[in-house]
Amino acid sequence: ALREEIAMAEEVLAVYLDLLGAVDEDPRLRWPAEEARVAFEACLVRLFDDLLATHYLTLRGLYLQANRLWQDYLETLWLALQFVRAPRAARQWLQGHRLDPLRARRVLEERGLIEPRGGELYELLDQRAHPRSKEGFERALTISSYMGEWQLSFFVGGEGNDAWLRRGVLDWLYLACYGLDEIDRLGVVP
Repeated sequence: ALREEIAMAEEVLAVYLDLLGAVDEDPRLRWPAEEARVAFEACLVRLFDDLLATHYLTLRGLYLQANRLWQDYLETLWLALQFVRAPRAARQWLQGHRLDPLRARRVLEERGLIEPRGGELYELLDQRAHPRSKEGFERALTISSYMGEWQLSFFVGGEGNDAWLRRGVLDWLYLACYGLDEIDRLGVVP
């Protein structure tokens, strides 16, 4: 079953890559302004990079480290959605102005343009990415021998741990599909 889940993740990556090509070339996509398209495309490159990086981290058992990049993914997604909804913000961003992605999320949520679960996901990822959160995943092993006693600490995860890997891949698929759902709600993709 894990092979199927990994294959689904690779298919979702291909969808993001296809979308990236379509934003650049497909005349069927309707943009409110050219600035919105260019800013969205810049964000889409970052979204793809974040998904690819978190895919590699997850497959190598570095699930907890992937959480910080997933936060970046959500922040970039909210900016991309804001740029299409508010081309003026896209223009300002392209001119070098800094925009706060968390503020963009709040504005989009208040207007009912995105689902509130994005903020909930972000908070959960923030908790998981915090160094103290690793305490819940840390285990200790005491090794005794005739020369003394040693304690070895390790984190649950790592290559070869199927349950941990399955959790990471399913979380990855959920976040990646959440992003596609929000992009679909923009209405620019036929």
